[in-house]
Amino acid sequence: MLLLLGSGIALAVVGNGSSGASAGNSASQANASSGVPSLPSALANGPDQSAAPFFSISGGAEEGFGGFNGAVCSTSMSCVAVGADDHRNSVASWSSDGGAHWTPASFPRGASELNGIDCADSRHCIAVGRGVAARSGDGGATWQVSAVPISETTLLGVSCPTVSDCVAGGVTANATGPLRGAITRTSDGGVSWSEVQLPQGSGGLGAIACPTPKSCISVGASILKSSDGGMSWRKVGVPGGIQQLFSIACSSATTCVALGPNPAGSFQSDASAQGIITSDAGESWSALSLPSGTASLSRVTCPTPVACKASGSAVQSGGTSILIESSDGGRTWSSGPSGPDAFDMVADFQCEGPSRCIAVGRSAVGMSAVVGGMPATSSSGGTSWTTTELSEFRPMPASKMEAS
Repeated sequence: MLLLLGSGIALAVVGNGSSGASAGNSASQANASSGVPSLPSALANGPDQSAAPFFSISGGAEEGFGGFNGAVCSTSMSCVAVGADDHRNSVASWSSDGGAHWTPASFPRGASELNGIDCADSRHCIAVGRGVAARSGDGGATWQVSAVPISETTLLGVSCPTVSDCVAGGVTANATGPLRGAITRTSDGGVSWSEVQLPQGSGGLGAIACPTPKSCISVGASILKSSDGGMSWRKVGVPGGIQQLFSIACSSATTCVALGPNPAGSFQSDASAQGIITSDAGESWSALSLPSGTASLSRVTCPTPVACKASGSAVQSGGTSILIESSDGGRTWSSGPSGPDAFDMVADFQCEGPSRCIAVGRSAVGMSAVVGGMPATSSSGGTSWTTTELSEFRPMPASKMEAS
């Protein structure tokens, strides 16, 4: 079903957590006795996350089918991807050769799926998800988990401007209305996290960017701005309002672009995605003019002060993912080369430099199966792609594909 993140924002939610593990020692022991992996103690003793939303990210993991939801390359060689297996438990894979080869990471069993990741350098990474924040100090090979300090909360995005400082944003369940926004931060590299109070009425948050250790912006159903490293936040308005903002990237300390898909694309083939830009670190915003036929855009990345790229799932069934480019920091955009030919659905897309990019997603094979968990890398800025199919994820059952 669809649950509103806030005014005008809706994301696919495939359950309200009724099938999720309850927090507390009793739940951990019950899972162990039933053969389900026990929760790590940090999670079993943390806030109750049984009602935290499950999100179905296009091209990522969903119930019965594992996949990657997020990926990042901190250098041209060091890349990490995170997501969930077919039971929505956390998984991660890492590469030390720019994505040519991938190794499954050692991850504590029983933690729920991961949605977003950021790496402050080639070794220190933070991943966040449904009631969980995880940290790695070896480039994604091994992980330790911490509990999200806010009950019934799913984190969707994280930004780490330094090795010690990270800020994560997401949504908290709300039985009486749209999902509420949630932000948590760490100053010790992810060992411990603290809840941050948000302005009243803040809608759900889907992405976050901290272009400097002090300046952070979070977008979703609301746009929030922090000038003290995420300790306090205030709402920022946009002329004409906003509709959907799933991703944000900053080409400099002051210039950032946020975008999201346009629901009109489901019935209007030439519809454009929704996009806004700021040149004063999020204090004010203006609308972007994006190329027609880009309504499915969901991920933006700005690896240099001038180069930005955005990608999304195929607009039409059977097509390939789309890619657009900017050479002026996100102010103007033009259609670029197509995304990875192997994908029609893109879960995440990031570029480490002007030419080195990584994407994770999946594609339909015929009418009855999906090949998933595939990272694709490009050393030509998206002109050509190399796709690696990983074996740790099972294809979606034919019955599920036919029912969807």
